[in-house]
This record gives sequence, C-alpha cells and structure tokens, in this order.
Amino acid sequence: MNRATLALTLTLAASTALAAPPPTTTAPAAPAAPTAPTPTTLGWPADTTAVSVTRTSHVRVAPDAKAAPLGKIVAGTRVAWTALVAGDRRCPVWVAIAPAGYLCADVLTPTTEPPGGVAQPPLAPGALLPGDYFDVVADDTPAYRDATALERDDPPILLSTHVMVRGRGEVEVGGMDYVRTNKGLVPASELRPLAPSGFVGLDLRAAPAPWPMAFVAPDHPAVVRAAPARDAAVLEQRPARAVVWVKQRAGDWIEIAAGAWVRARELRPVIAAPPPAGLAADAPWIDIDLEHQTLVAYQGARPVYVTLVSTGRKAGTTPVGVYRVVAKAATTGMAAEADERNQYDVGEVPWALRWKRGLYLHAAYWHDRFGDKKSHGCVNLAPRDARALYEWATPALPPGWSEVEVPLDQALVVRIRDAAHPDPPWFDYATERPAKKARRKR
Repeated sequence: MNRATLALTLTLAASTALAAPPPTTTAPAAPAAPTAPTPTTLGWPADTTAVSVTRTSHVRVAPDAKAAPLGKIVAGTRVAWTALVAGDRRCPVWVAIAPAGYLCADVLTPTTEPPGGVAQPPLAPGALLPGDYFDVVADDTPAYRDATALERDDPPILLSTHVMVRGRGEVEVGGMDYVRTNKGLVPASELRPLAPSGFVGLDLRAAPAPWPMAFVAPDHPAVVRAAPARDAAVLEQRPARAVVWVKQRAGDWIEIAAGAWVRARELRPVIAAPPPAGLAADAPWIDIDLEHQTLVAYQGARPVYVTLVSTGRKAGTTPVGVYRVVAKAATTGMAAEADERNQYDVGEVPWALRWKRGLYLHAAYWHDRFGDKKSHGCVNLAPRDARALYEWATPALPPGWSEVEVPLDQALVVRIRDAAHPDPPWFDYATERPAKKARRKR
C-alpha cells in the first residue's frame, strides 16, 4: 500500500468511527419511591391511635431535626398521632402529634391508654414550689452523675457557692446521704435548704378590691398617723407588704383611710395605666412599674391581678419597652455570662415567661425582697404569683408539655416602664441577636 492509499484508508476509518452510532446502553432505573411509613412498619399495632413519649424531647415545627422547636414534652406523656412522615438517617420516621408538631418515632411507643399527661411542673398539694431547692454551702462541692459513678470514684463536677439546685429526694451511698439534684448526686451535708417566700399579691378576679391601692414597702411596717405630718399622733402600724387603699395624696403623704396618713416613701403605690397603643380593646397584657416595683395584669382596661416584683438592681438591666411573652417554660436553668462579675447558676427556676433574649418573668426561690430591686435583669416574682401569672398567660400548655414557643401575633404583651419612660416603644424582635448557648438572667 502506497503512502496516499494509507492516508486515505486512515481518513475513511476515522470518518466511519465518527459517524458510527453510539453503542446501545440501558438507562438506569429510577430509584423506587420510598414506601410511606405505617404503624406496621414501625412495629406498632395497626390500630394504634395514641403513643407514649419515652424520653423528654423537643417537639419540632416540621419533620426535620433542624426545624425550629415548637416546645418540649416530658417522658410519660401520651399523645394522639395524626400522620407518619418519612425522614432521613437522623430520624427515619417523624410522627405528627396532636395538638401540633412532630416527634421522632424513636422516642415514642404505642399505648392503648388515652392521651394525657401531668401538668408541668408537677406540684404537690399545698406546696409553693415543684420540689425542694438548696444552696451549695462550700466551694468545690462534688456532684456525681449517679450512684454508680460515685462508687467507681469517677471524677465529679465541682460546684461553687454560686450554685443553687433543685432536689429530688435523698439516697444513701457508702454510708453517706446524698441529694439527687439537677447537677447530680450532691452530699446532703453540703446543701442548705432554701425557704420560699409565702408572699402573694391580689387576684382581683376572685376578690375585686377598691382602686387605687398600694402595698406597704417590704422592709418595715408603715407608721399610720392622724394627719399628714411627722409629729402627728401615731394611730397604728401596717405590716410590711400589707395592702392599703389610696384615698388621696398630699405632698409626701398618702391617706389610706379617713384621717389615717402614711409617708409615701413607706408605700409602693399601684398606679393604673392605659394599655399600649395598638392593643385590642379586651386583650390581656401586663404592666410593670420599675419605679414602684409593682405589676398589674389587665384584661383590656380592667385589672385582674396585682403584686410586687423585684427587677434589676442596676439601671437598665431590666430595660423599658413593650414586649411579648415569646416562650413559656415550666422550669428553666439560669446562669451568668462567663465575664459577669457576679456569678450565679440557679437550677430549674419555675414558671418562667420569656419576654426578651435571656430575660424572664419567673419565680424566685432564693429571696423574699419583692417590692425592692433585687435581680440581675429578670422580673422576679414570689412563687404563688409566678404560678398564677404563668397559668393566666396564653397559650395554655397541653398536659405533659414543659415548654412552648409562642408566635408573636399570639403572644401576651408586657410593658415595662419607669417615670422617665411612661409610654416606651414596642420592642423590635427582628433586631434580637440569634440565640447563644446559655446564659439567662435571673
């Protein structure tokens, strides 16, 4: 074959190769659609209508482990289920529950019992708090995860005197008494029981009272005189935090009954205020007066509950503004920021209503100074007041739910004001920083 013939042969071969149809291939079959989960595929009886929660868990707004939490539900609660949704490797099957939200199927088990649960936090008859609370009395107090860890002599976490804990009974290990707490097993000898305040305000729904009114200051009795003068005859003394009716004010004196006068500085007047602008006529809301340390809950313009509070000791730590209760928690932990001068770590604070990142209305089980500024920024309430307002605040939590996030358009309004800001602006929640681990004021 000469050189020209070889070149032509190679050219034709190449042309043939380029023009040849591609080899026949079989397209891969489309993946089969996942089988919709059913009670049977979960190993549940086919007629299952209710499930029991086996582990305290967050309820999600959507069937996704990264979805925002709707609330929290405690172990042992029984709920109706409404749908099953296929998930991913983190949670293969999601269960839609009543009244709302999703739980992963791995924290649920079928039950033949009807839906139900225990109102949170559980409270013994006549008790002021949901359990016993304690102060840690010495630095470096050990707390062990459980009895087994203690017997193995595992390294404990060490608690400081800035820590307060909730107890859940005692146990004896190695001849020593320990208290079961939210921090673990703590030697009973290193804990001091805390006595909650028995103070309570007035529920005006149950017993309407004359208006306006005042409380005697919390630190001493009020001296009642026959005239508005320091040298007037003393008629009697009214005990600390007693309720008195305000007839009129004359300079630095308040008349609490005909011919009975008290120095204004010895009282905490409850001053009625109109609702914030834009609030529906009969909407519930709360008004907090920083100057006098009083709280009034209203239904529209009608006061329904009144009491004394303790707000932030330092100016600005309880910021003025019109807020909303964006979350409710039956109990929550509260701790100082790492760089705060005054450290604290208080366990399982009950009846908490969050109105701003890290700031709550809540029960304070560690002091009895309601009517004086005392807190790090939260609005402290005596236990019975905190419980009453928590139960009054919407929405009501279903039995067994210990937390719920509240949409802004459904959230209870809270106004915090002082003499310089009688009509503060509405807080813009769009400006609030994303949640950080951890630190809540008290």
